Amino acid sequence: MSRWYLSPVIHICRRRLSVPEPFSLRGTVLGYGYHELPPFSWDGSVLRRAESLDGQVALISVREQPSRAPRRAVLALSFRSDSPLGSDARAELRARARRMLRLDHDLGEFYALCRRDPKLRRVPRLGLGRLLRGTSLFEDLVKAIAWTNTTWLQAVRMIRRLGDLGEACPVAPAFRSWPGPARILEAGPGYLKGEARLGYRAAYILELAERVASGGLDLEKVEGLQDSDELAKALLAIKGVGPASVAYLHAMLGHYTRPILDSATLAYLAKVHFRGRRPTAKQVERRFSAYGRWRGLILWFDYWVGSGLAKRYGVWGE
Repeated sequence: MSRWYLSPVIHICRRRLSVPEPFSLRGTVLGYGYHELPPFSWDGSVLRRAESLDGQVALISVREQPSRAPRRAVLALSFRSDSPLGSDARAELRARARRMLRLDHDLGEFYALCRRDPKLRRVPRLGLGRLLRGTSLFEDLVKAIAWTNTTWLQAVRMIRRLGDLGEACPVAPAFRSWPGPARILEAGPGYLKGEARLGYRAAYILELAERVASGGLDLEKVEGLQDSDELAKALLAIKGVGPASVAYLHAMLGHYTRPILDSATLAYLAKVHFRGRRPTAKQVERRFSAYGRWRGLILWFDYWVGSGLAKRYGVWGE
């Protein structure tokens, strides 16, 4: 006896996202390892992730398409869902896509600095410089806490198990949206410690989720802080967020005064800029102080290009 299964009806909404500055989708996605974490999926040309809103879960897809205007990329954006998306939902998903790709972030000053540096001169020409982020500060915070004091491979495994808590997308069940505070609280310490293997980080993530869910922590207010020091203070007040994580979170939010000093960048800096000696944070600050508020981003791309990562990912050429 055969069975018939009804596939969900797929509603597709297509939009275009214009980018006023030089822009490379591939370079933005591969600028560091964030694309390896759920709910992102990158196949070499299309960036996808599921997003949950108003009781629906939609699949966002972004791909770069040719443009007649020189130096102006156009991104093809599509939403797939099992029921029609209202105008407010479409506008929200479009805003989330712009946020994760940092499309409204002005890099003019950064590009001017890169053009003065022979090593970085190609950065603006190739449309590089933007660092991928999640569609909410809550997502970015949970991931930053999870990857603290561990290897990248272990962090990816833990964060993927957290990603399994998200809602499945009806039109693409392999994709799940990033779990919100309520879902993480529902999973509880048993899942976070036993299944996700987060160890001591589980308590920090659960406390963050509880504070956000109860309204005790307003992340929109935190994200809206314009003063770099005030932002750092607010982030450091969140348990589980340390100085190294603040540097990453700063960069995701468009603040580059705090250089990212993980083990890989410190090893590179020691070899290339400090005659084999591991530098202190203050020494790094002095070395890149001429770049002002862009010093963190300059340092990152100095490392990304100088270490060969940009070429390895295929965004630098020969």
